[in-house]
Amino acid sequence: HVRVPATPSANLDLLFNFDRRMNGGDRVTSQSGNYVLYQNPNGNIELSKNGELVWENGQKGAGGGHYTFYQGDGNIITRNASGGLTWKSDKTNGGGNYRLAIDTTYNLIVIVQLKNGVDTILWGAALADSDEPTPEPTEAPVTASPTKSPTKSPTKAPTASPTKNPTKSPTKAPTTGSPTVKPTPGPTEEPTRPPTELPTPDPTLAPSAGPSALPTSISESPTAPSSGYVLRCVGAMW
Repeated sequence: HVRVPATPSANLDLLFNFDRRMNGGDRVTSQSGNYVLYQNPNGNIELSKNGELVWENGQKGAGGGHYTFYQGDGNIITRNASGGLTWKSDKTNGGGNYRLAIDTTYNLIVIVQLKNGVDTILWGAALADSDEPTPEPTEAPVTASPTKSPTKSPTKAPTASPTKNPTKSPTKAPTTGSPTVKPTPGPTEEPTRPPTELPTPDPTLAPSAGPSALPTSISESPTAPSSGYVLRCVGAMW
């Protein structure tokens, strides 16, 4: 059983208004053209979507001549050729204004009553999803059973010895012609320290007032000339 909401969605695809009879072999197409309601002469009511059966009431009686009457009180009744009752929805609420429609949001065939300006659902049945049929399940998995142990022992050592040297010499020059970062236009910071002091214009020490020391010794008479020299007077006589 499907839980039917109290009110329909805004997406109703109308089949017809009630107070209508469908004889065996009659068909009614919904407003969208996607659904067709068929009265089977054997008494089965069948709803198809794009040619695929999506709902039926399951009342397949013997012989033909069955018909269904959609009464003005909201009840649906199917009778055989002799007038015998074979199926009914047994839903009625009085008041009229019933419609048979498909709620495409909830995927239901519903009896909708318009009362006091509001649509309410009197009866509903779920539709099969004809667009994506359920695939038949496989009897057994197609994949093989997992192995209990590894098929091969792990390798104990690398298959090839590692190379001692690089395979290629490093490049001596950059691969691109220009540096990736441009030099800064100037120093980023000022010198951290200014000069400690300016040179003083004056000498640090004043000159002394006199010689720092006296001569070590003073000879009282001139030194006599050496014997190898002769004093001569040239010119006038004294």
